[in-house]
Amino acid sequence: MVLKSILCLLTLGYCASLAPSSYTPTSRHAAGRVVQHSEASCLAAIMYYEARGEGIKGQQAVAHVSLNRARKAQKSLCWVLKQPGQYSFMGASKIVPKAPKAFFNRAANMISEDYKGLRKDFTKGAMFFFHKDHHSWLTEKLVHVKIVGNHKFMKLREKS
Repeated sequence: MVLKSILCLLTLGYCASLAPSSYTPTSRHAAGRVVQHSEASCLAAIMYYEARGEGIKGQQAVAHVSLNRARKAQKSLCWVLKQPGQYSFMGASKIVPKAPKAFFNRAANMISEDYKGLRKDFTKGAMFFFHKDHHSWLTEKLVHVKIVGNHKFMKLREKS
């Protein structure tokens, strides 16, 4: 029970039923939907502060994890970013740090492509990323999906 509670917390509470919000699965988005500035700012911050040393592919992979979390929780990207303990650069702050304009533009394009169903998730639904050398009890409970740059991407095990 304790393990389930910890996994629930670490997966942003996906164990609980969640109310719908601004970010829902791609199939529900109209192709012409406008990307909200705040959502692009939040995804840009994630890409910049978690993967700025990676290439474009590594940055996109980190962004996919955030998009997957938002979709799964039916919450906004900003909600995902502000969850306690999920992104080290946030600390206890609820204020999203600004990322360079290039990251903002890249994030806005990714969200727009996702809305239109044009973006393929090459992380295959990954919900977590860690440094590729990171090992903990949590990584033992997850399924390895792939390594991109210095990050390994993982998802929850399917229930059998």
